[in-house]
Amino acid sequence: EEDLLFPGKKVAVLGGGMTALETAELLAQEGSDVTVIVRSDKLGKGVDPDNIVTPLEHLAEHGARISTLTTPLEYRDGAVQVRGTKTGEEYAIEADIVVTSLGEIARDQLVKELEGMCRVVAIGDSKKPGRVANAVHTAYEQAYIFNPED
Repeated sequence: EEDLLFPGKKVAVLGGGMTALETAELLAQEGSDVTVIVRSDKLGKGVDPDNIVTPLEHLAEHGARISTLTTPLEYRDGAVQVRGTKTGEEYAIEADIVVTSLGEIARDQLVKELEGMCRVVAIGDSKKPGRVANAVHTAYEQAYIFNPED
């Protein structure tokens, strides 16, 4: 685990969702010099705003930088080459390590493999990426109406 925390290293975290923010938070708390690079101007898209307050406070406490409206282009020469979304200006953000947390896709491979073999109900990220609370609610509903004789 210690090898994955990169203390003393410059780390660029690509993405502004909850996973990216919590990853950046942990890295910053463990001594990494963190820059979060976000394409949009919104952090924690789809997340209850109350849930991002603590990670943002911790990031600020540990000197992490957040660069919004910034599109990552490539990694070269020890830096993430980026472009300002509004300005079109290209520049480099130094980084020894790049962590990506971009986009969400449904992970439905197992559901597809099991279809026809047994009754399958896709919930959570196997159906559509979303919040844990929604997955739990859907699972409860499905368990409530589940009939083992089907």
